[in-house]
Amino acid sequence: MVEFAANDSVRKAFLRDSRELDEHIYLELADAEIILAHRERGWIESDPRRLERWFTNAIDFYGEIVRDISRAFKALRDARFDDGLSSICIMASVVRAIERIGKPDASRLDLALINVAREIARRAGEPVHNPVFPEDPGKHLCLGWSEEYREKVRALFRDAADQLEEAVEGTFHKSIALNRARAAFGPRVPDDENLIALTSVVATVRSIPAEHQPQAMVPRTRSG
Repeated sequence: MVEFAANDSVRKAFLRDSRELDEHIYLELADAEIILAHRERGWIESDPRRLERWFTNAIDFYGEIVRDISRAFKALRDARFDDGLSSICIMASVVRAIERIGKPDASRLDLALINVAREIARRAGEPVHNPVFPEDPGKHLCLGWSEEYREKVRALFRDAADQLEEAVEGTFHKSIALNRARAAFGPRVPDDENLIALTSVVATVRSIPAEHQPQAMVPRTRSG
């Protein structure tokens, strides 16, 4: 088993060239200056400050790993998906998944990505609420999604989870694991085997919770 180090170089690689506005510019814009692209309704107004507060609250509650996972999935979209999946939809889906499965282990970004991606894939058929307007169905982030489009979103996250799981659990060779990770998330994953640490078999076994085993049946014997 291998482990991908959740260090600054990985985070910076996912952030580089992503479709994010610079945070300082973002916060200086007036509310009416930021609008969202919608698949059917064109451009609609948004509220950047409320969105920023919502995301900051999620990070405060669940940890910085929320931002790391969101950035990784935006990089995944940039590398593997070219059909209008918005950054806000990805962020909302990440937070919703974490609310469902619980706070990820911040020391294992690789496992967090797998678990959150699987949860997003499982819930691809459900509405994605706009965190700024959670009670308004008319502002859902998935309006206009056909069943075919939902299946594309489901496949994006399911396949990424499968490939990354193969990278983590399917080999003890760093080069193979790295190639599988790059196949899942694209070229933003640094081509650097130093990002990978081997997990010993002993550590893997010890990580499995102990379970009580039934006692063996001892046949009765008669002396004499």
